[in-house]
Amino acid sequence: MKKFKFIILIVLILAFFSCDNTYFGKKEAESDINSKKENTETTVVNSTETEKLEDKKITVIAVGDIMLGSNYPSRTLLPKNDYNVLTDTEKILQDADLTVGNLEGTLFDEGGTPKSCSDVSVCYVFRTPSKYGKYLKDAGFDYLSIANNHSNDFGDEGINKTMKNLDELGIKYTGIKKLAETAIIEKDNLKYGFVSFAPLSKTVDLNDYEYATELIKSLKSSTDIVIVMFHGGAEGNGKEHITRKTEMFFGENRGNVFKFARMAVDAGADIIFGQGPHVTRGIELYKNRFISYSAGNFATYGKFNLKGKSGIAPIFKITIDSKGNFIEGEIIPVKQTKGTFGPFVDENRTAIKEIISLNKSDFPEGNGLSVSEDGKIVSRGHNNKENKNNPMGHAEIIAIKKYCKKHNTWRLNDITMYVTLEPCLMCSSILQQVRIGKVVISASDPKTGAMGSIIDINEIKSNHKINIEKGILLEESEKMLKTFFKKLRDEKKRKKEDN
Repeated sequence: MKKFKFIILIVLILAFFSCDNTYFGKKEAESDINSKKENTETTVVNSTETEKLEDKKITVIAVGDIMLGSNYPSRTLLPKNDYNVLTDTEKILQDADLTVGNLEGTLFDEGGTPKSCSDVSVCYVFRTPSKYGKYLKDAGFDYLSIANNHSNDFGDEGINKTMKNLDELGIKYTGIKKLAETAIIEKDNLKYGFVSFAPLSKTVDLNDYEYATELIKSLKSSTDIVIVMFHGGAEGNGKEHITRKTEMFFGENRGNVFKFARMAVDAGADIIFGQGPHVTRGIELYKNRFISYSAGNFATYGKFNLKGKSGIAPIFKITIDSKGNFIEGEIIPVKQTKGTFGPFVDENRTAIKEIISLNKSDFPEGNGLSVSEDGKIVSRGHNNKENKNNPMGHAEIIAIKKYCKKHNTWRLNDITMYVTLEPCLMCSSILQQVRIGKVVISASDPKTGAMGSIIDINEIKSNHKINIEKGILLEESEKMLKTFFKKLRDEKKRKKEDN
């Protein structure tokens, strides 16, 4: 039987020199892995009322900007013969418990007051015919954000008619101040709350943190899972990086999306899906909640720029538990080009490569997630002894707990753990107790390391010996550790100055 290495990347960031950056690897038969995958998918799809809510797995598919064609200023901006540009991705979109996206524009046939433009032939004003709404419904969309800079393209009439058409389709929506601020979907014994924000006229204000916090908290109190979407950040090629500062675009304050996303999680949000820049941005895990900062142009027919990075996008398929905790995810890369009808799966996996690259550059200290070349997203644990006053909160221990729970075992005989920094005595002892097969260490720890530095766990009389390998990717690991601790010192300095 053909064997291959099955890697679960669980990277754990060190704080204060206790056991860092931990990965697991396991050898399994290909047929066994495929069997496990099928069983997992069956459990998700065929959930029953008798299933324990705490064990329930929920899949959410999220995409970026959607504009299926515009009849303004002329029907030449519509696909020929009213072609459904979602055709190539429809089955993908349907394969989830919930499917969400950003409706970039309006959905109605005629009327309204178009926003002023000096030249309507080049003006970005979108009015998608109402009959195209069926394409959205058939693709499985449960919720669409209407908080963006094109929701008000045709004034109040455009907003009201769009909402009316979405109501008739049975698709939930939010994003308009006072008119549509929250929405709830009840499905499989769970209540899902939705709220969307943008720093623009008519929308629920992304920059009003106090109002946003109260809105999210209120929604969380009456639902099980809260999904937040936002439209923010500067736009276009070259704007793919998360600045962690307030972003301006043609004089508009497009918000500090990094600060906003974390604020939303602190207020009770369980998943954050960002849009706005029209290019793909990085992702992160914050307090075990998944955040994407931009999913780019997903299905945007007509005037949209699709050159370079503007033409690629991820479809995020995220799995959480009933409490909102991230379990795992997948990136399905898609691409649009001029002259083609809609997005199609990108065999070159460009969006995946882009996210991997952005995660490295925008989160040098780590982002709580690891993305493989085939788009699998796996959570990283992190040392939490300081922020939770938990003396047992070392990276290795957290990783072991996660793995044992997921695979229903406590024995790790055939597992390889990869760490950037040598485990301490406590963690080394536990690794010995669980019969870990191998530990691959990048950097030694002369202060607390217990796999050859201050002590060697294998020299202690025991019925199990750990295969230990040192020095792998030493330079890269040392650089990552230095970056992390510098950030930690800077944050402490900033907090001290603020006080």
